[in-house]
Amino acid sequence: MAWIAGVDGCKGGWIAVYAFLKDDEITDMDCRVAVCNRKGKRTKHDLSCAFEVVMKHDPPLNAVAVDMPIGLWEKGKRDCDEAAQEVLGKRRYSVFPAPAAGVLDLYRTMTPEKRKQRGTYDLANQRNRERTGTGKEEHGKGLSRQSWALVPKIAEVASYLEANPGSPVYEVHPEVSFAAMKANGGAIDPKRHPMQFHKATAGGSIERRELLTRVFEGSFQKLEGQLPKLVGKHAALDDFYDALACLWTARRIQKGTEGPARALCGVKDLRKLSDSAPKGADGLPMRIVY
Repeated sequence: MAWIAGVDGCKGGWIAVYAFLKDDEITDMDCRVAVCNRKGKRTKHDLSCAFEVVMKHDPPLNAVAVDMPIGLWEKGKRDCDEAAQEVLGKRRYSVFPAPAAGVLDLYRTMTPEKRKQRGTYDLANQRNRERTGTGKEEHGKGLSRQSWALVPKIAEVASYLEANPGSPVYEVHPEVSFAAMKANGGAIDPKRHPMQFHKATAGGSIERRELLTRVFEGSFQKLEGQLPKLVGKHAALDDFYDALACLWTARRIQKGTEGPARALCGVKDLRKLSDSAPKGADGLPMRIVY
């Protein structure tokens, strides 16, 4: 018996779907949106305690799959990001390259006031170019605004893992999880298994809902009753679906190291989620589990 969670970042903070497993079957499901900072509300680019709130569950969570980079490399480019882009085919652009570790370091040195000032993105972009530069490419890689927008949440997860070493938190990417779901948990074919439509479109919502209905059955349909209070100001429908895709992977992880979960980590697909994945500058594994 175990509690697991699938977590996705959303406009207001984080959306988390919790499930209770008994004999590998889900017998209970709940969902909530965590929005807060030290003053009780979240502000843009302000390091909050929202992920910490997500992790506060009684009893403790046995496996947490979160859609957020864990383990940043000093040179920026991570093999697991490139591997995810490769298996996603037409959906490859949903994988934003993770920032260099130095960008996170820069963000953490800024005061909340500094983070909200104009020009902070330019500073981060410059830092990313400095850290990713090589002899052949002196100026390095620029930092996309999408990747910069993830940094506050990357910092939240990193801070939590630093304060709670050994926590069962794994990096996932919902589009990879959906593709694996479509492949019935087997090898992903980049031409057949990635989603056909963007997640924010009507077609994208329909195909993702069909998959989630298939894998979670009645538990998913019951959970949909909470949508009116979950989707709106702080979270969108696609955030809800992404959190459930993460939960699907969390259940695979919970089945044990001999179970079906695999990881993209630049070495090979792993059936054992061990420490064999390469480590980032922060000492955390650079892998995307599905």
